[in-house]
Amino acid sequence: DDSEEAERTLAQALTAGVVIGIASLLALEASAGPILRTMGTSAEAFDQAEGYLRIRALAAPAVLTTSVANGAFRGLLDS
Repeated sequence: DDSEEAERTLAQALTAGVVIGIASLLALEASAGPILRTMGTSAEAFDQAEGYLRIRALAAPAVLTTSVANGAFRGLLDS
């Protein structure tokens, strides 16, 4: 029935959110320096900007999972 299909779809979306979030985390951690150099970050700000970007990258899995959950509640008209 529809509720079972909705549960499967939500589970897939949550899994995708976590997987993409972890991939984003790993990509940002691995390429923080090159990203900041491409952006033209000054030498004075580089170390602090790199630390900030790495800390923000840790939130990627939670942010994407929260976005998926928010979309699910909106779909249920319960937000």
